[in-house]
Amino acid sequence: MKKFLFIILAAMATFSMESCSKSNDKSVPVPVVTTQQKIQARWTLENYIYHEHGTNPVYDTTTVYTGTSSDYLDFKANGKVYYSLSEYSDSSTYSVIGDTTLFISQLGNYKILSLTDHALKLNFREDDAAIAGYFEETYNLNK
Repeated sequence: MKKFLFIILAAMATFSMESCSKSNDKSVPVPVVTTQQKIQARWTLENYIYHEHGTNPVYDTTTVYTGTSSDYLDFKANGKVYYSLSEYSDSSTYSVIGDTTLFISQLGNYKILSLTDHALKLNFREDDAAIAGYFEETYNLNK
């Protein structure tokens, strides 16, 4: 009887160790997607916000343009961006700098405020000595 019990315990130990073996791990590593790859798509413009603040003279204005179905930015894998915004269409080159900045050669450096699978938010801000203030642009884009 003791021999039978020993065989059963030995078998259980063998099967329990087998189930913990790393050779049974069939998980597939998830590929890392870079910011550049995430941006490469056709994004439609939800809205464009232009804000200007001056202290000489004192004023603060905000203009919001709501995008239409023909407003877009299309970032290609070859480093080109094609865009149509408020009936103005053109193309340019672009690059991603350090996962936080998007440089579009004809438009400037845009800070990437947020980037998800379906939304991209860009912001550009520049001081303007002529008004002793600043202006900024914010693009809210969707896929």
